[in-house]
Amino acid sequence: RDSLTRELAPCAAHERRTHARQSRTRCIARTSRADDRDDERRRAAAGDVATMSKVVKTAQEIAVTAARIFGHHIGNGLPSGRKVLRKRLIGPTLAAYYPESIAKLDALMVDPNETRRVIKLERLKRRGKGPPKKGEGKRASKGK
Repeated sequence: RDSLTRELAPCAAHERRTHARQSRTRCIARTSRADDRDDERRRAAAGDVATMSKVVKTAQEIAVTAARIFGHHIGNGLPSGRKVLRKRLIGPTLAAYYPESIAKLDALMVDPNETRRVIKLERLKRRGKGPPKKGEGKRASKGK
């Protein structure tokens, strides 16, 4: 049991020292960041606005150049329809969904009854006895 406490004791002391060192480092970093912020505020208050405008202008130029190189769009906040253009095209997918048409019939698969009906209809139309056009039936002529 004594050997165990001897082994653990240096570890605990080491951890305390490490923790103290880390907290001091954090504190120093915090104060240096605060000093930097104070310096920036003093410069801005002193009228160092020209330097800031140059920085902003350069940043904007860099953004425009990067957009031109990488093909990005710098928007102005108004709707432009670019979202629709970014989407994948669905034409090929839609065309592939429907099977190919088999509209052509084989010449051997002709129904003789259908052929006879079509010939009879043509004959009746030539004599003026065919079916009336849509909307010109008995009901339409009844009220006249």
